[in-house]
Amino acid sequence: MKFFIKTFLSLIFLVIVWNILYDGVKVYAVETGFEGIATPLVSDEKIINGEIISYDGIKMSKSKKFSDQNILGVAAEDPSIAIMDLDERDSIYVVSNGKALVRVSGEKGSIEVNDFITSSDQPGLGVKSEGKGKVLGVALESYSKKEPGFIQVNINPHYEGEQKSQGFTGKNLFLTILLYVFVNRLLFF
Repeated sequence: MKFFIKTFLSLIFLVIVWNILYDGVKVYAVETGFEGIATPLVSDEKIINGEIISYDGIKMSKSKKFSDQNILGVAAEDPSIAIMDLDERDSIYVVSNGKALVRVSGEKGSIEVNDFITSSDQPGLGVKSEGKGKVLGVALESYSKKEPGFIQVNINPHYEGEQKSQGFTGKNLFLTILLYVFVNRLLFF
């Protein structure tokens, strides 16, 4: 019986780790326009919903250059899930993964569904990427106006055209097995 319980719990643990590391955790918030987990945004600037945020290792601020290498995510006043200090409930947050409304313009060309979105020279504003460099994520809606507006973007800051996603590699498998063995030892020995 002890072997069965140990095996069953181990399998449940592996399924949970697999879902978190490789399939992601999905959170839906249709009414707010934001889907994902957010962290508090600490900045001296006035930042509004949908602006692209960068982090230079010292402070968070609006992205102020095209294809900013320090893109962190997008500002959200009302994310679906937030890690927050209960004393600061009226804070603004940064969504670094998930779906969010992003403030964009068509100044670098019309944005089509599945185009990569990056930061622009206008503070906090997103534009269509030119093919290389750091991007905020992928457009889920089209936008062609020169003046700023909002579109849904699948947020996933990464480098486009220079580095490909690792996907499932031997390193990921090794780390999963190592984590499994470590937790297994803690739980059952």
